[in-house]
Amino acid sequence: MRLSQAIQSHDVGRGRGGVETALARYTGPALVVAVDSDRLYPLKNSIALDRGFAGSQGVKVVHSPWATTASWWNPVRLNAFISEFETSL
Repeated sequence: MRLSQAIQSHDVGRGRGGVETALARYTGPALVVAVDSDRLYPLKNSIALDRGFAGSQGVKVVHSPWATTASWWNPVRLNAFISEFETSL
């Protein structure tokens, strides 16, 4: 419960002109990865990050029944996204 509250109450835009303005300040490359079953950080939040970062190339989605812990149980897909991103730099 505490983790969920912490995630939902954090506001990157607080004191920075709003979320969109705060994200727009970062102009470098960005990798946004989401887990489709994650209820703590839903896919819609990752889509908002992707739209906010000019250097993002779309949300990469890991399909997993294990939600937030998907990368622990099956790191292959996540590692592939990271490798692809590193190669593009």
